Amino acid sequence: MEKIKKWLFILAAVVFAGSIFADKIISFYIDWLWFQSHGITSVLWTVLISQFGFGLLTGISFFILTYGFLSRVFKKTSHLPILLSDQVRREVPILDFMASNLKLLVLIAPLVLAVMTGLVMAQQWEVILQYLNASSYGEVDPIFGKDISFYFFILPLWLLAKSLLWETMIVVSLGVGLIYFFKRFIYVGPTGVVILPEARRTFSGLAGLFFLLFASGFYLQSYELLTAGDGLISGIKFADVNGKIPVLNLLTVVSLIAAVVSFFGLVRPGMKKIMLSGAGLALVFFVGNFYPKLLQKFVVEPNELVKETPYMEHSIAGALTAYGLSQTESHEISGSASLTAESIRQNATTIENIRLWDQEPLLDTLGQIQEIRTYYQFQSVDNDRYQINGDYRQTLLSPRELLSTNLPNRTWINEHLTFTHGYGVSLSPVNQITPEG
Repeated sequence: MEKIKKWLFILAAVVFAGSIFADKIISFYIDWLWFQSHGITSVLWTVLISQFGFGLLTGISFFILTYGFLSRVFKKTSHLPILLSDQVRREVPILDFMASNLKLLVLIAPLVLAVMTGLVMAQQWEVILQYLNASSYGEVDPIFGKDISFYFFILPLWLLAKSLLWETMIVVSLGVGLIYFFKRFIYVGPTGVVILPEARRTFSGLAGLFFLLFASGFYLQSYELLTAGDGLISGIKFADVNGKIPVLNLLTVVSLIAAVVSFFGLVRPGMKKIMLSGAGLALVFFVGNFYPKLLQKFVVEPNELVKETPYMEHSIAGALTAYGLSQTESHEISGSASLTAESIRQNATTIENIRLWDQEPLLDTLGQIQEIRTYYQFQSVDNDRYQINGDYRQTLLSPRELLSTNLPNRTWINEHLTFTHGYGVSLSPVNQITPEG
């Protein structure tokens, strides 16, 4: 009987695992067949190995940092009993559970979070591959003088590493706080919250690390301004260069000073240093946040064209370089020449293709006479040019697209097998009308 139970348990485990991973196995097999049919299975294996490797690396790193720190704090306090009042245990059952299983939680929580972190970071495999295979563009940005490849290949990895470190620090800080709470290194006394010297020393080190993360964030944020898409002008602007970047540089310096002051608390523990450092950084942040706005309001807006022209030129030059148009020649056409019959004859093809129809009215017309069924719809009109009967003609094209939400009977067969795509395309001359208009 015991043997049957054992095999039933194994069978249930296999079925359960299969139900979870079956769709992923099927998806992988389909992908493998497609890549194999094109003779590029090496690409698929590169993606999978990169995902597995990067996810494993970040997961292990996260676990080592979090568990290493938390286990060290727990061992230093393991000789002390967990002090949690009976009232708290009754009123907050979750705290009672955590206090009773604190040693196990110190291991399990980092392990579970490490697995989740690894799974999330595995989806960022392109970032690490781009970093490892980075190559120079041969062009530098006009503000910081860095090669353009930095913004595509290097900066994304730095930002990803920063987010991972933030997650690690938050988990460590919460874990340390709970351990010290259960061990009565932190408690509420008659005069308020009491933090014992050993806890103050640990929190000083953690605060210093947090301030270093703030400094790295402010430093990297300056580079992110170069590709910001807010406002009329894409990219960096006058207020950014003369307002935001100086403020971010100041915040970086203040954060580094705050980190040094906090680390000094490792020698002489005290929460006052951390509080003053945090307050100073917050003050600079909030005051500095208004400076670029004042600059925009009182310096840029009264003379916007003059102030923003250099940055518009940078944006245009960057776009031309990106599309390989930086070597084109520009010519001014006055448009003052008179039109003659000879000019019309020489440009007959152009004259015959002057567009009369506007897209929006044509879209309405097509909807009235060409949709045919309620589940078809014309959603956009585009220009194209073709050779028709030996003549070069400009036309207006609009695909008759399927709107599955308008199907009269939305069954699985109709949506996935019968009605799977639109039906044809409408092609209209740009300069002709029917007797009805």
